[in-house]
Amino acid sequence: MRKEIAELLICPACLPKEKPLTLQVSKAVGDEVFDGRLVCHACHHRYTIRDGIPILLPWQQLSQASDQQYSDDRTVSSYLWSHYADLFGDKHAHVAYRRFAEMLQDGPGIALDLGCAVGRLTFELAARGGHAFGIDRSFALLSQARHLARDGHLAFDMTVEGELTEPRRVELPPELRRRPCEFMVADAMSLPFPASAVRKAASVNLLDKLPSPRRHLDELNRVMAESFAEVVLADPFSWSEEVAPRTAWLSGTEETGVGREVLPRIFRDEMTPAWEVVQTGAIPWTIRTHRNHYELIQSDFFVASR
Repeated sequence: MRKEIAELLICPACLPKEKPLTLQVSKAVGDEVFDGRLVCHACHHRYTIRDGIPILLPWQQLSQASDQQYSDDRTVSSYLWSHYADLFGDKHAHVAYRRFAEMLQDGPGIALDLGCAVGRLTFELAARGGHAFGIDRSFALLSQARHLARDGHLAFDMTVEGELTEPRRVELPPELRRRPCEFMVADAMSLPFPASAVRKAASVNLLDKLPSPRRHLDELNRVMAESFAEVVLADPFSWSEEVAPRTAWLSGTEETGVGREVLPRIFRDEMTPAWEVVQTGAIPWTIRTHRNHYELIQSDFFVASR
């Protein structure tokens, strides 16, 4: 992470109070910090910076931040394919992340990619101006994104079948390398940014993976600027009681209805200041497990501004 980024962050453990963090550097090259800590002098939390990635999770959440679900080679391969297969010409590739980024206007300010995984949408947002931050709870996935941000290319082994793999290489095109990106481990329900600090945000295919989706919406609303702000929210609404209790689902029940209608209504009627929904629709995207197994998913989306 760049040293200047520390000035933009607050302590997530102190929320709703907004307490600044102090950067302590152990290893840096120029402006780039590779190892160190971000310290809150109010609550005394010390957040580790490892390999250039700050880990901004309160202590009580660290035990829940297991990478096991996302750190095995097959899962990493699947995410890298889903985000970057169009760049190495795979005939089954989709361009959903580019389309999501194009829904938001170009311009300065902080842009957030919430649930960024291996970072494709973060790079797309950065190319459109401002400071782009990719946020996820998986250090393993963020490490891939960080590698790409640092080097502009990444080699990985793509699963073919069983234990068989074949080499693939992701090469970021020049337009995705023009501006730096930052990646951090953080919780989408406790964002390490002050109120009204963010101009653009994308919450894509994240909402139905959270134990408290409404808390995520409230946090998103808190950090967004009160004017000249834009959000794109997309989700397949694959609600599951393994992730969140039924009472926490925002849609998908007899009482609530379907997500494509419920979520825009929440932004219009329940958020303060209110949002104007300017675009709705659905975008297909694909994930790949191995050469004979692809899954086509559709995410309903809306774009809101205020």
